[in-house]
Amino acid sequence: MGSTIALILLSNRLCWLGTPTCCCRSRLTQTIPACPLAFGCLPDIFCRVLAWLISCADRRQISSVRQQNTTLSRSRAWIENVAHSDASDAAGPAGDGRQLAGWDDEVSVPDELGFVGQKRQVRGQAVGAELVAAEAVPGDYPVEIDSSEALAIQFRVDRPPADGSADTDADAASTDSSATVDTTDDDGSDPDGSTSVPADPAPIVAYFSWPAGTDDRLSGLLELQGLDELAGLHGETALLALKEDYYLPAVPATPRGDGRALYAIYAGLVPHIVVALAGIFATGFNTLADSTAFLGVWAAATVLVLPVATYLDAAYLTTTTTWTGRPVVWAVAAAVPGLNLAALSLYLLRRRGVEPIVE
Repeated sequence: MGSTIALILLSNRLCWLGTPTCCCRSRLTQTIPACPLAFGCLPDIFCRVLAWLISCADRRQISSVRQQNTTLSRSRAWIENVAHSDASDAAGPAGDGRQLAGWDDEVSVPDELGFVGQKRQVRGQAVGAELVAAEAVPGDYPVEIDSSEALAIQFRVDRPPADGSADTDADAASTDSSATVDTTDDDGSDPDGSTSVPADPAPIVAYFSWPAGTDDRLSGLLELQGLDELAGLHGETALLALKEDYYLPAVPATPRGDGRALYAIYAGLVPHIVVALAGIFATGFNTLADSTAFLGVWAAATVLVLPVATYLDAAYLTTTTTWTGRPVVWAVAAAVPGLNLAALSLYLLRRRGVEPIVE
């Protein structure tokens, strides 16, 4: 709405007084039917450009909302499917799932369980481990299980009720583990901007090739937790990331980059901030331009410090956190004068929202 109002005000500043009724009035009437300021005073070509800009902005907003709703819907649908098939799939087609030793004891529930960000990651607690037949693994599971048996580890992703009781509606929902709290409108969106989530999500099951040592993901998960034995994973908390409708334990690749590069980014931004302030307040700009030393520092920060530091920091985030940005893309943006200040401001803002894979 703010962008639409800004475009309307801009159009009135540029209007031609005395211009007859515009030929594209009908098009603008469909776009902004309640605003008479946009009619009768604009040249035809400007009306067309204005209508096109507004329609493009609306399409981008609608596309973004639909994409977010699709992602969340796929996430909820997968969890509901797990609730229906968890008992049978985890035990194998013939019900011959074998519980591993050391996974029978009750464990305390940590406070940090639950979804992270836009439900693309979830923190779960390992509460069960069984050996199942490879046929029990869903056919569309994103990781190939190339052994005759598979290890199925169950991750609890929600805290149980504190007092073991709930109201009537919650009791009714608990009789069906796939029940969800549905507050969506007819178009699938929430009136208050929130999304419907499972009332009591079933444990998420992650599959690994078995025996131990045949699946690098399992070895990486144990190494990430600082464990030598699989039994030590019981009760531990791990981050699971959404991939092709399934939540998989987030196991980073070989650590890359360096987290200390963040300080180099801040240092490299200083010359660009000085130039920006000089331009805004119209003072000292000529002095900076005539200073060979400052120009040398600015050039070094632009072509060397910022792109290298940004790449190292983004690579470090990729292997240690939930960051999904591409290091090369951000490094190139950091090397473009005029763009780097805005790009790195966005980078640092997004960086604050990442979650570490291990606390």
